[in-house]
Amino acid sequence: MFLVEEPTNLEVTAYMKRQKRDRFERAHHKGFTAGISGKSSEACPFTTSEVKEQWLGGWREARAEMGKGYFT
Repeated sequence: MFLVEEPTNLEVTAYMKRQKRDRFERAHHKGFTAGISGKSSEACPFTTSEVKEQWLGGWREARAEMGKGYFT
């Protein structure tokens, strides 16, 4: 028989922060990809303001990189 310890509050908090960060990182990456592929900023699929901000940040970063000539 295995004994399973309950996670501490600190472990639960760290897990929840990681999930939130991962969601934001995915949104940023998807925005960057959309920007590189030439999509409009209006193509953002997110409605939640925090996630939408991350997507738009990735999109803006991609457009800036294209302006510098890093992507064609």
